[in-house]
Amino acid sequence: MSKRTTRSAAGRLQQIRERFFHADEETATKPIATGHNAYREITEETRDRSLQRHERKIAVIGDLQDAIRLKLIRRVTVCAGLLLLAAFAYKNFTPSSDQQAPQSLATWIEQQKMLRQVSQIQQWINNGEAQSDLPPPQNLEELQAWLDQIKLSPDLQNPEEEESSGEPGFVPFQCAAAPIPCLAEDIPGAAGDGRIELSHLVRNANSMLVENGNCEATVNLIGEYDSMFGWRETEAITKSLLEISVAKCFMEDEDTNNAQLHYTRAYCASVSNPDPHEAMNSMYGLAKIAFLVQDMQQVNNYTQCSEDLLDYHLQTEPDVNTLNNYITLALMHYELTGDTRESIRVEEKGLAAARDLAPTAEEYQIEDLLEVMLILQMNLMEGYLTLGESEPLYELFEDLKSNPMLEDGDRLVAQGLLVMQDLVDNKKESARNHLNRIIPRYQALTEFTTVWSWDAFDRWQEKTKSSRSAAVDELIKELRIALASDRPPDSLQRLTKVLSAVGGN
Repeated sequence: MSKRTTRSAAGRLQQIRERFFHADEETATKPIATGHNAYREITEETRDRSLQRHERKIAVIGDLQDAIRLKLIRRVTVCAGLLLLAAFAYKNFTPSSDQQAPQSLATWIEQQKMLRQVSQIQQWINNGEAQSDLPPPQNLEELQAWLDQIKLSPDLQNPEEEESSGEPGFVPFQCAAAPIPCLAEDIPGAAGDGRIELSHLVRNANSMLVENGNCEATVNLIGEYDSMFGWRETEAITKSLLEISVAKCFMEDEDTNNAQLHYTRAYCASVSNPDPHEAMNSMYGLAKIAFLVQDMQQVNNYTQCSEDLLDYHLQTEPDVNTLNNYITLALMHYELTGDTRESIRVEEKGLAAARDLAPTAEEYQIEDLLEVMLILQMNLMEGYLTLGESEPLYELFEDLKSNPMLEDGDRLVAQGLLVMQDLVDNKKESARNHLNRIIPRYQALTEFTTVWSWDAFDRWQEKTKSSRSAAVDELIKELRIALASDRPPDSLQRLTKVLSAVGGN
């Protein structure tokens, strides 16, 4: 506020004081009413002027605040725009350095190693040993896509294999019945986390194997990976999967010698990892080769080794993945040793182990655990049927009904197995009761889905058909076809035919 404004206010204040002074004098000499009117006249006039003055000042102050606020917003906006412009200019005009190390030195070292590997792979492509539909990656963001589409050339020449060192390697489990020799070079042991780019390369190698059936080329690819990358302990399953793919390829070519070599390497890689799945698949392959050459002693040895491996894992690190392999072990007995009783025994053992594991299983494992139990329960029902054991078959069906993973399709298959047993036992009333439950439920389903496979059952039926009458065998076949996963169009007619045969309406 200026000095002139200050002086004007002081003058008006002095005038007010003088008017009040004169009003006091008038009050002393005049009647009370007249003095009162003098005061009222002064105060009303003064109050009006005061209110008007304050309103004008408030309006001026509001205008000043609005002006200051607007000026501040403009300045902040200008500053923010300048900062964004400076950042954009820095990003676009400052040269980048590929060799600048990131915050983590270990990460930077891995990136540099990856870049050297890319250079090696590019040389591999230039030599005609692989093919790529994309140009070499220009940055780490493009690297994954580039690695993902690399394919092995079908014309890959077979380089001479490096001589094996022959040094034995250590694995945490070794079977007493049939020890499998593992070389140190076949056991991934390097430190570090698993590399996603390596798993993509392995996946593409498997794709080329399927497309071209080039077993030798994939063998060479394994050697290339080993020399370029090395196999880390965390990548044991990746290497084992690749070895099993090669072994299966040689099996298709009936080259059992090379198949046995790669099944052995797959076993040695997988058994060094806590997950026994690929080790079990490897031993199944070795047992299959022994079966083909009619070495039944070795077949029995490999099945015993498989059970010992599962026992070892259940004692050291019990896990749902271990339980899955009891299904593989049961299949080994069923298909290779021909001992259905042993197949049932190991599945009962697996089911008991699943029940023991259930109270301590993590929440995310419960569904997988119940799914394994469902498969084991249905497999056991089939096993009891093939042995003609009605009582445990019915007991297991009651147990199966309490499994929350049981869906309508699997339930109908299980009830169909009961009907088949009733047909064998000539229990027509029981068969009718089950069929009268099956048909309405089957008819109401919009889609028939089941995890069940009838392959093993078909082999059993064909092998044992002479032990049943032709009429019973035909009815069992009708049931099996009607309850197939592909749901034939005449499935209801087949079910009705079986119901009529046992005296149904």
